[in-house]
Amino acid sequence: MRNSKVFFVSICCCIAFFSEPAFSNGNCHGTSGPNAVSVNIGNLNITDPEKNTVGYSVDPVDTWDGLSTTMSCNCGSATNVIWTFTAQMYLPPSAAGDGWYSVNNYIDAKIRISDKYWDVPKDIPFSNQATSGNVTKCNSAPVTQPAATGTHGNMALRISKPFVGTTFIPNMKLASVYSCMANDGQCIPDGSPTMDYYFSGTVTVPQNCIVGAGTQLVVSLGSFFSGDFEVAGQKPQSYTPKTFNVPIQCNDLSATANLTLRLQGTPSADVPNALQSDNPDVGVVVTDGSGSPLVPNDSSSVIPFQLDDSNRANVTLHAYPVGTTGNTPEVGQFTTLAYLRVDFS
Repeated sequence: MRNSKVFFVSICCCIAFFSEPAFSNGNCHGTSGPNAVSVNIGNLNITDPEKNTVGYSVDPVDTWDGLSTTMSCNCGSATNVIWTFTAQMYLPPSAAGDGWYSVNNYIDAKIRISDKYWDVPKDIPFSNQATSGNVTKCNSAPVTQPAATGTHGNMALRISKPFVGTTFIPNMKLASVYSCMANDGQCIPDGSPTMDYYFSGTVTVPQNCIVGAGTQLVVSLGSFFSGDFEVAGQKPQSYTPKTFNVPIQCNDLSATANLTLRLQGTPSADVPNALQSDNPDVGVVVTDGSGSPLVPNDSSSVIPFQLDDSNRANVTLHAYPVGTTGNTPEVGQFTTLAYLRVDFS
């Protein structure tokens, strides 16, 4: 019988753990909240009809400087940190590119901000932009910066689609700037920004169209049984849509202009083609002459029309009620309100 030998092999391994020095991304915040820049252009009146074209810009439409902001930073006592900034835009990008963002269907905006260490202003948005030669020790004590990034800047407007009359811009938040004292070049937009930018106003062009002689068009839909609203999105059985004409008078427009009419209002949450009425179970559908619905607030759902030699037109519309929920509506009168808007290109 052979002797068997068993060999045991012992393998030793050494696992080393390495640690990197902690970075200090000191997000800063205004001690009294974000410093707000509110750009209100009032009524910007573009008097030349030739300027109501795609690409015409007012640059700048407003500027701001001389502001200061008091901030504190959450980074302890780290050394060798640099002021670093990230800026966010809350508007969708415009098809024009080049730093333009869409305010609405007709107006684009661009915001540029400055820093005393930058050679040229920077368009918002941007990420992790550092100042130059401003290495400092970070601490959490409040510090006032009279020339902080974003306290100097300007805003430009651009026409993205020609329009008639006036386009209203309600007060809206456009952008924010986040400030950090960082030693890794990163400024994460976390917590409260140090600067916020708001915009409001109106833009008026010479071309103008008056719908319905500037008065309210009232369309009576008649009477029907509440039990007729059996299916959401359908009008009562045997109901004939009401027909009405919309007179339009324009000025400073060529008779060959490509004009369209569209509907603005509050759509039903359940039947988007319908305007919601003050009865939660009933809506109103408005259609063109062929019965195709005008979808509320849809800029592609339009009726093309042309002016006659006296710059007038009449557009025929139809309207009918529909159930919006499938529930039997409460008996009683209901109303809805909508606006008719003229566009041209």
